[in-house]
Amino acid sequence: MAAVLPHYKTDALCRKVDVERYDDRDDIRVNILESYSRLLAFIRKHLPDRVYLEGNQRISIREIIFREVVANLLVHREFSNAFPATLTIFKDIVVTENWNKPYMVGRIVPENLKPHPKNPTIANFFKQLDWVEELGSGVRKMFKYCPIYVTNSLPIIEEGDIFKISIQYEDKDKRELGHELGHELGHELNNKTVYIQVLKYLYLNPLSKNELAEKFGQKNVSGHLSRTIKLLFENELIEYLIANKPNHPSQKYKLTEKGIAYYNIITEKHK
Repeated sequence: MAAVLPHYKTDALCRKVDVERYDDRDDIRVNILESYSRLLAFIRKHLPDRVYLEGNQRISIREIIFREVVANLLVHREFSNAFPATLTIFKDIVVTENWNKPYMVGRIVPENLKPHPKNPTIANFFKQLDWVEELGSGVRKMFKYCPIYVTNSLPIIEEGDIFKISIQYEDKDKRELGHELGHELGHELNNKTVYIQVLKYLYLNPLSKNELAEKFGQKNVSGHLSRTIKLLFENELIEYLIANKPNHPSQKYKLTEKGIAYYNIITEKHK
């Protein structure tokens, strides 16, 4: 592998305590089969397992979720690019990142899932080993089992030049976060429906100001919508898609992790 792709490696990091460097690391520079085994071993070493009874069969939720995460990191990655592929375990979340040839830009959910084979030869090989199933099944499994692994949590899957998956493995104090954010925003926005709708529109796909205005049936961006966007940005619920270039002609907004958490809180309250 090194002779063909000298930059090829997958970096597994545990940053639960030392977030600047790491608590543990596996610098993986072996073939894809061994990479798969070592990544799963790293997951088993650092993440809790939660056995679940499905019908009359006991299954490991951790194994189901992270087999899909690891397979995705290896099967759908763009190997010709030197961007480092990483699996990082933080205090309560696991994040994978790898270079990608995107077919869309934005968040992937079952409703907008359009599977494409990015490395069909590798995918078929993994399928023969029974490490993956049909195309797209991994996303559906993650959305099915993540809320069981951690109550009400959902995977965050973002397609772009960098393909990113975030999986929560420990419960956060959502009520405290919701109270804190509600206090920050509740007194400043007159029309809560507007900011909930903005978060909803950005939950699936990054959008520009003009695209958001179109969602609200506006020909031009209204002052109220501009103020709403400004407030959400200042409170770090949304951010620029193209970082550090606010005036880029293709600039759009996307949700931050804080914004995703807040959106999940307020939608739960309105169910």
